[in-house]
Amino acid sequence: MTAANTFWGQEQWPFRRSYKDLLAELYRAELFEVPFATNPEGSRQRINAWVSDQTQGKIPELLPLGSVTDLTRLVLASAIYFYGTWKYQFDPALTKSRDFYLLDGPRILVPMMEAPEIALRHSAGKLAGISYHAVELPYACNALSMVLLVPERGRFSPFEDALTANSFHSILGSMSERQVHLVMPRFTFGSSFELSQALAGLGMRSAFAPGADLSGMDETGELYFDRVYHQAVIALDEKGSEAAAATAVVIKVLGPPTPPEIVEIVVERPFVFLIRDLGTETILFLGRVVDPGDDHHALEPCTSPQARFVQ
Repeated sequence: MTAANTFWGQEQWPFRRSYKDLLAELYRAELFEVPFATNPEGSRQRINAWVSDQTQGKIPELLPLGSVTDLTRLVLASAIYFYGTWKYQFDPALTKSRDFYLLDGPRILVPMMEAPEIALRHSAGKLAGISYHAVELPYACNALSMVLLVPERGRFSPFEDALTANSFHSILGSMSERQVHLVMPRFTFGSSFELSQALAGLGMRSAFAPGADLSGMDETGELYFDRVYHQAVIALDEKGSEAAAATAVVIKVLGPPTPPEIVEIVVERPFVFLIRDLGTETILFLGRVVDPGDDHHALEPCTSPQARFVQ
């Protein structure tokens, strides 16, 4: 397993020395300077290349097109990669297509691996009245394992809702070694998320708006979180499993004021016009145009503040 953190900052931006030292001390990471302001696309590609390299090519494009702009000033990126072989590998000759029942009832055929008899940690019980099996598959390194929690068919959603940190630890604590006949699917899947709204909802709202207090990072006081991107992939087969994940926090600077919206008015229909004295607010001329090609329009000088429309 490998894990790495890196920090990509705008060239010559006044990041605090104390912040750079903190990155090196706690995350063993260096702050690399890139030209966000003048070459945001090239900077994005460089960060994505680093993530791809750290994840063995499993996450080739963490930052999507347009996620880095000339207002980006800092990107915090982390990546993790894992490949582990099972301590007790499945025999590929036993893998065959079997039924797998989806959440809403229908079933599909998927490749299912089979281990007729292996010694695994196992427990069975009920959570919120829902029966389940739990089984732990160790990796060959003996330092990591995969735990499967399998509730009774048709009850997955309420089981998931009832699962908490305490109940999970209780399940793990109740496991003991048993001889297990295990049948489970091979699978490969990935997911990607933009997490800014979720994080704001969890209490980080002020970090995603101009005025965020990121003063520990730089001397300008102008930085705030823009977007948070996360991707994860996993593949599981008879030999073991391979997984990778990466996260990037894009931090930008407050840009120039947004130009006022331009209101387009096309005068392609009859209209009224007037000429007025701004000092006395007297309307001097008042008229209407119903046919711009006609030289004879209703137009009248006004000799009193009480103007009247000409019909």
